[in-house]
Amino acid sequence: MLGNFKMNLINLHSINFYNFIRMIIKIYSYLFLLLWITTTGIKAQTSGDNYNGKKLEVKARGYSFSGKMDNRILFMSWINNRIEIIVFDTLLKKESGKTIILNKQLAHTVMDIVCTEKNFTIVDYTETNNIGYLKLLKYDNKIRLIDSANIPLAPKYYLPGNVAFTLSENKKMLLFTEKNKNDFVDLCAIDLSMLTKKWSGRYTYKSVLYNKNSEQFSISNFADAFIFLEQQPDDQKSHRLSVLHYDTLGSAHEMNLPCDNLYPVHTCLSVDNFNQKLCVAGIYGKKNLNSAEGTFNCTIPVSTNIVSDIEKNIFDTDFVSQFTGKISTKKELSIDLRVQQIIHQRDGGMLLIVEEVNEYRFTLGNPNIISSARNNVQLVKKYNYNNIFVASIGSNSKMLWRLVIVKKQSSENDNGFLGSYFLNRTPSMVQIIFNTESKNETTVSRYDIKPAGQTQRSTILNTKGQNMQLCFRDARQIGINEILVPFKSNESVNLVRIKLQY
Repeated sequence: MLGNFKMNLINLHSINFYNFIRMIIKIYSYLFLLLWITTTGIKAQTSGDNYNGKKLEVKARGYSFSGKMDNRILFMSWINNRIEIIVFDTLLKKESGKTIILNKQLAHTVMDIVCTEKNFTIVDYTETNNIGYLKLLKYDNKIRLIDSANIPLAPKYYLPGNVAFTLSENKKMLLFTEKNKNDFVDLCAIDLSMLTKKWSGRYTYKSVLYNKNSEQFSISNFADAFIFLEQQPDDQKSHRLSVLHYDTLGSAHEMNLPCDNLYPVHTCLSVDNFNQKLCVAGIYGKKNLNSAEGTFNCTIPVSTNIVSDIEKNIFDTDFVSQFTGKISTKKELSIDLRVQQIIHQRDGGMLLIVEEVNEYRFTLGNPNIISSARNNVQLVKKYNYNNIFVASIGSNSKMLWRLVIVKKQSSENDNGFLGSYFLNRTPSMVQIIFNTESKNETTVSRYDIKPAGQTQRSTILNTKGQNMQLCFRDARQIGINEILVPFKSNESVNLVRIKLQY
């Protein structure tokens, strides 16, 4: 490992502390203490393991971890109604642990565990008597229950749809959504600080011809909610983009955007809470959506709902050549571009972080060949997270600069665990950190991006010989130059603390 970082490493499950001390090793010129502690609920048991005479196969459905919470860091993992929590100090030394068991009489879907600087809230979805509920359980940093609530949602007199939620920037507001195919979407805004429902509503689609890929949801720190919709009226001739604004009382206001034959490939909504406006940005292409032609953006003040003109920034041949790495005479890119983040600035400007993302399935083996093997055909899902470009948009919606970050990440059947990037923020710059390759042994790179668009690339570590697959996509910033990064080692999920040096 190179000398511009420090890190503390843990494997979340071990029993004998004295065995840890033997694991002090020297890598290059630095000593690192490896504290191996097995992660309860993450590591899968083999079919031969027995508990009370029954064979068990344990696999966690999800995990989460906090930032610094009064000088503690909490790691949570869950499956069904069982939640395991381990408490560490800021150097990742284990202090305590606890298991939380939810009501065994109900089927549970733990959607997430939302962490703030003082507490964490379990967001659990369940159904009973044809009514959907969010069970909210709030705990302090010592895992003591301090509040709880059952929030009733929409009646289940129809086929269930897709449930999801979106958090506000300060993590105090939650927008729960449930889409019933092409008919309507139910919304519910919840105040996580008070564990109360702010408002609820239902939006009925005016046409079944709408682009599901363009639909986006967002919620402000004050419980204003927004939906971006791309629809085509029943006459199938005119094309319409609109934003639906639910105010803090749940009243709906729909605004049409001046689309001017704008066909979104991907759209991202983000609320600028400081300047009190909604920012809409995305990638657009031709009507048949065979290629991406540029970015677009516009703003909507929360108080007036007056939509600004849509600003287009087309790709040119120089930019396309730089992004693809080969000389091009075309002014278009792949439609696999995604606006992953909108970073707001105090002056009303913003940064767009755009990544090339592709996911697809294929099969291994020949289904037409008779084989005694149980799995003659294997379904494989491949994840590609490739180049990034960053676009700076001024407060007047005009593009100031655009730069390319080259990377290539490819993995299979891991839900993209090793792909994408983490954005670290400091007072003077933003930093994009990522695995150079989606492999067990890889180099980790960092791009420092200054406000005027200057950039510098550096290598911060190499995982050779460490047996760890770093997931920067799910990393968390815990200080100006400190981040926590989950990683896999064998069958366990772990945490590493990295201190960046400048």
